[in-house]
Amino acid sequence: MDLRDLWRPGGGRSGLTWRLVKVLIDGLPPESLTKTATRDSLTPDELADLASTPSVGHGPWSHLETIAAAQYDVLQQIQYVLTVVNGGKPDTPKPWPRPGVGMKRRIPPAARTYLDDLAAQHEQRRRDAGL
Repeated sequence: MDLRDLWRPGGGRSGLTWRLVKVLIDGLPPESLTKTATRDSLTPDELADLASTPSVGHGPWSHLETIAAAQYDVLQQIQYVLTVVNGGKPDTPKPWPRPGVGMKRRIPPAARTYLDDLAAQHEQRRRDAGL
């Protein structure tokens, strides 16, 4: 990708557009230099507005966020075990929610029908082949 393509007619050889630049910047990890510089350039009021805006989607986690969630889960389990050993009756700890985990995916009826037909065809081929 060449940033000069933004000013070339038709986007240049790489086809870089302003939209693609935005998509690439939005995809950077939160700890990247670009996102850090952007946050540092905001006024306190702008930063407060940004923090109060709900995030869209469940983007990928950085390695540190994954480790922090795992540590939280382990600490909750240790606290649970210590409370039980000392005679308490705590609620079973729930793991820290991770993006994409535990979400129930709803399959549209048309897709379910297609998958069922595909599975039936596969099973018929296996029977025909004597498997």
